[in-house]
Amino acid sequence: MKKRKKVTFTSFDSHGESRRITCPYIRTVRVKKRPSGIDLRPVIAAQIRIASKVIDAQINLTDRTNFAYKLLIGRKDLRKGLLIDSSQRYRFGKPDTP
Repeated sequence: MKKRKKVTFTSFDSHGESRRITCPYIRTVRVKKRPSGIDLRPVIAAQIRIASKVIDAQINLTDRTNFAYKLLIGRKDLRKGLLIDSSQRYRFGKPDTP
């Protein structure tokens, strides 16, 4: 049996509560960063829930503490039965904030 490498990271819920998570990662991706070159990021399998839709997705992990959006969802994942109207905001209600 092949032993999978694991990654440990901290995740925050909509109330600001943190949780340490350790899980196996699928692979490592190379992401171009300007001007510093290339960033290697682990990719994990996860389920994302948007309204009542649950999507199996692959997420690359990076620190998004200083970003406005805490998670970016890729085009391939959005093609799994979602239609996005960029003119709408908070279509399913504004998320709880800490």
